[in-house]
Amino acid sequence: MFVQKENVIENKNELKLKAKELENFIRYNIPMTDYLDISIKELKPYSIIVSAPLKPNGNHYGTVFGGSISTLGIVSCWALLHQKMIDDSVKGILVIQQSNTEFLRPARGEFEARCNSLDESSWQQFMDDFALKGKAKKMMRSELYCGEELIAVMEGNYTALGKAR
Repeated sequence: MFVQKENVIENKNELKLKAKELENFIRYNIPMTDYLDISIKELKPYSIIVSAPLKPNGNHYGTVFGGSISTLGIVSCWALLHQKMIDDSVKGILVIQQSNTEFLRPARGEFEARCNSLDESSWQQFMDDFALKGKAKKMMRSELYCGEELIAVMEGNYTALGKAR
């Protein structure tokens, strides 16, 4: 029993370290995300939560600017796929091909994107397509919240291309 608990703690610490490394990578390589002040609150093998504060993302109405909401939704899904590619040593580039954000209500404080639209079987299909064709596509979805209130839903098509990073 002790060994199992120790493995769980090690796995949590490993995921926290991966989350911090991923956050740093994103903030450095996508400068807008640094300005938006994003942070990865949670990273699991098939889900991610990315958050941002109101202050740098606010507008003149005292709410979060729609572009920031849309960007956080796009980045959360991209980050999850990007991390899976790293974890499984998939060499390629990952881009957003198309996205749509439905805005449901204003956000008046810190907001977050929760992406859990990936599972083991859809990831395996993605990897199989990539190995066979040198590219793969995946529709991803993130739900955006301010507190526990759903404020927007972003759906996007992501494409991985077999080119060296």
